[in-house]
Amino acid sequence: MNLPEVPEYWRIGDLEIDLQCQRVTQSGVVIELPVLSYNFLLELVRAAPAPLSIEQLMARVWEGMVVNAETVTQRAKLLRDALGDDYRSPRYIKGMRGRGYCLAQIPVRMDSSPGTATPTAAAFIGSPVASMVLRDNTKGFSHTSRDYHIPAQVKWFMGICALTGTLVFAIGGYYSPDHRDNAAVHEPIAENATTLFQRAHYLTMRRTQGELEQALDLYHQALSIAPDYAAPWEGIARVYQFQGASGFRPAQEAYDLARNAATKALAIDPQFGLAHARLGALAMIEGDLDIAARHLQQGIDLDPHNQLTLGNGANLLRTLGRFDEAVALGTMADELDPLNPASMVESGYTRLAAGNYDQARECLGAALLLKPNFGGAHYLLALTLLYSGYPAEAFTEIEHEVVPTQRLKGLALVNHALGRTVESGNYLQELLALHSQGKVSAYDIATVHAYHGDADSAFAWLDRAAGDRQNADELQIILVDPLLNSLHGDNRWPILLARLGKAEHQLALIHFDPLQGLQRREGYSGRWAE
Repeated sequence: MNLPEVPEYWRIGDLEIDLQCQRVTQSGVVIELPVLSYNFLLELVRAAPAPLSIEQLMARVWEGMVVNAETVTQRAKLLRDALGDDYRSPRYIKGMRGRGYCLAQIPVRMDSSPGTATPTAAAFIGSPVASMVLRDNTKGFSHTSRDYHIPAQVKWFMGICALTGTLVFAIGGYYSPDHRDNAAVHEPIAENATTLFQRAHYLTMRRTQGELEQALDLYHQALSIAPDYAAPWEGIARVYQFQGASGFRPAQEAYDLARNAATKALAIDPQFGLAHARLGALAMIEGDLDIAARHLQQGIDLDPHNQLTLGNGANLLRTLGRFDEAVALGTMADELDPLNPASMVESGYTRLAAGNYDQARECLGAALLLKPNFGGAHYLLALTLLYSGYPAEAFTEIEHEVVPTQRLKGLALVNHALGRTVESGNYLQELLALHSQGKVSAYDIATVHAYHGDADSAFAWLDRAAGDRQNADELQIILVDPLLNSLHGDNRWPILLARLGKAEHQLALIHFDPLQGLQRREGYSGRWAE
């Protein structure tokens, strides 16, 4: 398959940056920049549109050196002077009081020839041309016979697709510089390692079985070139986590391998926020919410502008039942990567669990617009329709689910809601048969019984799930799973939660305050948090 190449040229207005030659030109005239100034500019380009804090710039531009905030401020001034930029009306470098620096405009990624520019997806957001195309291409969009409000970022992207006839970047996740460690990125050999890492990341986010295996190989190739490059180890951890969650590798084996890889990333760079977040996500899967909170808090503190770090933090808040905070942090994550279908699915589930069904449909509809075959998204949308009072539409929706076990589970639920008890029972029997083969969890069986109103069977299966580590991933959502709502009034419910460490008094001991002191990035509108 054809993999995306690493961009070598960028344009910021009349400024062009040739990464291969490490050359900057302004309206065709070469600008001689000192190494530190060039690296300062390059890091802002790689992070765009997100800002970089003073601490991040010190770590990336002056790696291994002892500097202070004044050093960063003076370097920004020198760079502005060299580019003829005015801090009062910046064209290139924008200062953000108390927060660091960012580019004043979104950079445009170009092909190998500087004359052929290809703007990134972000560059099209707000484009008048895209907006015009949208009037013809997204008006009246509906999914499963119901109209959904599609987020603005996704609508603009649809306009771009209509204009170009192709995707601007690979749906399923794109490489963000915040996903990488900064070791030796300025050395030629590390540029080769970065290329391999970017290709591996692209494959990782597609999440198919074959592409995850290819990604593992590419990550290891990157490490053979740059053994002290921490990011590939975090990427390997992510692959193993995905394999465990998708059933491509035995869950416990996958999570143990993932934890080992993330630990190796931190051994190389203890300040690697995303590696801390990965360990937090793994701890959350295994039910150790206290360790999860510690790692995720550290990850967010170290890297507050990383979509995956914030997204994992939002998932923990959801697990803890703190929905308002989960929505707020999840919104920040979404706006860092507005065209990420996985992020949209997580946001959709958060809103479903919170009972915000209209917003849940928006998020899930957007995810399916971006990636129609995203595993589990049709199931969650069917569940949302079911709780919204549209069982017929839910039945149509669940037929599109690509994960066979989730489709069966959804059919068991939807048929029960439609009064088709025989059909629902037949699907439950199919799920039980698959459970005996190790393909369906005890937790899944429990949720179907709970939705059917069979509390005794539901608790019996939940008891099995609690005693099996293979169910740890699903048990993390037990507190907020809407399918278990009918059990909350049963006196066995608080006993079960206490056994799992999720009773109210136990959760009160978990300290996790990611929003405290986390400044909103410029441009956060909070439009879905209202």
